[in-house]
Amino acid sequence: MSGEAVDAGERATIEASGLFDVDFYARTYRDSIPADMPPLDHYLAEGEARGLLASANFDPIVYKLRHLSRSDPRPLVDCARNGDRKNYRDLGALFADIEGEAFPVTFRAKPNLWAEASENANSIVAVIGRSARLNGPEFNCELQNPSAETIFSRLAGDRPFSFARLPHGFWDSLCANRKLAAQLQGDLRCIGLSRAEVENVALRLMARFQLPADNGTFIEDMFHAIEHDLLNRPADPDHWTAISVTGAPGFEDALYGLDPEDMGDRLRLLAGYFRPRDTLYDATMWKRWALSGDLAKLAEATRSHPVVLIGPQKFQSLGEKWRLGSFRHVTIGPRLVQLVRHSLLDRATDAIRAALAEPGAMKPVVLFQTGSIAYWLIHRLRACFPDVFYLDLGQALDLWYWTGAPWMRIYGDALRGANPFAAKIGGGDAETPPVTPDDGASRTVDEVSEILKRDYLDSGLMGLPPPTPHSRT
Repeated sequence: MSGEAVDAGERATIEASGLFDVDFYARTYRDSIPADMPPLDHYLAEGEARGLLASANFDPIVYKLRHLSRSDPRPLVDCARNGDRKNYRDLGALFADIEGEAFPVTFRAKPNLWAEASENANSIVAVIGRSARLNGPEFNCELQNPSAETIFSRLAGDRPFSFARLPHGFWDSLCANRKLAAQLQGDLRCIGLSRAEVENVALRLMARFQLPADNGTFIEDMFHAIEHDLLNRPADPDHWTAISVTGAPGFEDALYGLDPEDMGDRLRLLAGYFRPRDTLYDATMWKRWALSGDLAKLAEATRSHPVVLIGPQKFQSLGEKWRLGSFRHVTIGPRLVQLVRHSLLDRATDAIRAALAEPGAMKPVVLFQTGSIAYWLIHRLRACFPDVFYLDLGQALDLWYWTGAPWMRIYGDALRGANPFAAKIGGGDAETPPVTPDDGASRTVDEVSEILKRDYLDSGLMGLPPPTPHSRT
């Protein structure tokens, strides 16, 4: 039904029923709805055919699967005409036999190779600035690794560029969703569904399995938004797209020690978005620099610029650590920040405007430690403020706030040797000041919690286990 004219009678029936939640739909699919199009018109013209949610309690796919004998092609209209007020969100009840794939999101090298990787850390340092390769039967490409001098000269010369990463965790999540969709495509329950509807069934089932502990990659419409950005990358040599299928650089360019079938899935996925001749960058570049000690020089290189950091609350002291003259911190909550990405975009916009307004200052540098949502943010911020540096450092920024993440444990000795300050933090030094409450972070956490409860928990999408009773002693 995509592209069909909106029927006035159907619209009136739905509006009178109160089954369509305008606020929910606009919030959930804001990236997909044209600015001048009413949410209900979008739902009727396109959304319903794609299986988009009409409200937190109405999934048109669930309705169709529970009422196969009804002939009305419009699930929401049919529901309204029948005066049906049931909850139609619980996909888990219809696909109780489907289990979520448990996929790794860490270093990806087998644990028995961690020691070998640690012993060969120097070989990574020796080839800083050399490109890496992804080789597979269906996709192979060269990933650029610019030298530190290249990046620092651009900062010194005030020549902005963006480094937008899509790290291995994003491709893990997307691959898992695609694999589940392929499994469902042959499922008898999905015979009457379109491909778009099947993909949304997979997305919602993955959300049911993963969201409580996930970083938000299965948030409704998030994949669609990033996919749109990927397929519409600006033809601009100063916009660098960086990818990786591992959590840290390896001591060999080949995908040494990684599961061939697993990597084959990722490379086939990449082939759908990139061509071998595309200029792509290594998303683990900053971690390479952490091993060489070049990352530590970023503090001095940015000191003449206003710096904006978008990341967790613990980074509020980075301006002090780096001795920055101008530092603004846009805080994010500990998880599921994708649910409030538009309000985060507004806060980042305000911070960049303030940085640009500083008299006589060099161009602002915006740093990110936000996961894959950084890619979404950079595309939108750069469209409004092209004369700004956008650098997604990812977990490399954790070097100043030692976390014990897998890549830091593997390369711990090399990291401490190249970055003396990291040894102090890693050893439990009290150098890092305590985190003080932040209104922005608190609002983010509260807003995420409210949306998660209202749109996911209360709706029936996520069937969380009951709390474990505690006996009194």
